[in-house]
Amino acid sequence: MHVPLLLRGLIFILCILLSGILASGCSPSSAVYSPEKLPETTELVDHWPHGVFYEIFVMSFYDSDGDGIGDIQGMTAKLDYLQELGVEGVWLMPISPSPSYHKYDAKSME
Repeated sequence: MHVPLLLRGLIFILCILLSGILASGCSPSSAVYSPEKLPETTELVDHWPHGVFYEIFVMSFYDSDGDGIGDIQGMTAKLDYLQELGVEGVWLMPISPSPSYHKYDAKSME
């Protein structure tokens, strides 16, 4: 099959353009994240990699107002108890209002 010279040239140019577009997505980004320096008053805690953390799903941890659903006030009421257990850090599970049981899909980010 004979392809006209003009059409072959057009196909060649399109292939070069497409290759350039695809290759441009492979280059590293010039935007580099650099964290801000911590203020001098910040106390750095060096025991956290080996410390005891307690993961809290707030809605099922402790209910402070008797409505059957755990809340932040209930969690803060039990901080002394957690400290007695030797807990050095708390990891909160999602606390945003959500229609699902696991709370990983917040209704709104507002």
